[in-house]
This record gives sequence, C-alpha cells and structure tokens, in this order.
Amino acid sequence: MLFLLFSVFFLLSAASAKARVTEPRTPARTEEDRTPINTLRKNAASGDPDAQYQLARRYDRGAGMQKDPRMAAVWLLAAAEQGHATAQFYLGIKYENGEGVPANSTIALQWYAEANKGGIPRAKQAFDELYAKVNNRTNNEITTNE
Repeated sequence: MLFLLFSVFFLLSAASAKARVTEPRTPARTEEDRTPINTLRKNAASGDPDAQYQLARRYDRGAGMQKDPRMAAVWLLAAAEQGHATAQFYLGIKYENGEGVPANSTIALQWYAEANKGGIPRAKQAFDELYAKVNNRTNNEITTNE
C-alpha cells in the first residue's frame, strides 16, 4: 500500500513538473517594445528615424503586431536614408537574405558600407564576408565559362 501511494505521488509530481517545463514563457519586453505602437507609427510617419527603426524592428519580430518583413524593410529604408546606421546595417541584411525585399548583393554591400561609416562594427565584417562570397562566385563563374 505504501508503495502504491509513493508511486501515485511520484507520477503526479512528474506530471506537474513536465507541465511546468512545457508551458510557453512570455518573452521579456525590450526597451524598444515599451513605446506604444500608435506613438511609434505617428512619430515614424512624421519622419523620426529612431521611430522608423523601432517600428521596423517590431514588424520584423511581430512585437505587438503581425510579423511583416516587407513593412519592416519599408521602415528600415526610411530610417536608413536619413543616416540611421543601425537601420542601414539591418537593411543590408534584408537585401543579402531577400527578406521583405528582392535579394540583391550589390545593394546589401552598399548598405553595409554606409553602416560601417556610421560606426557599426559588425557592418565591416558583413561587408567583407559578402564581398568575398560574391567575388568567389564571380571568379568561379569566369573559370567555368572559359
């Protein structure tokens, strides 16, 4: 009888522990996520590059709205054209990977170069890696076509 009680207790404990492990966790809100979405939209529409960048990142993550890579690219472009270096870097990523925009290595390299000028250290590495990949592909195409 004692064995049966112990077994039931063990099974119930294991079941509740398993339930705790599999419950989804709510992600912590970032500083970007604290600004109300309507405020971001208003500020972004009035030309604030920081708001445009933050709105783009929200569209990218689907934070407080439906995830939309195309709209993320639209707002990144708006911020990037105003010199927002971080937006320039992320726009380079979008063009390199074809996320929300057609994949275009040339445009990606241009945005990485701008972001590097703006002081984003990762942009130089991204530029160098993509440049090497593009040149290697071009050199291989030339070699195989000769």
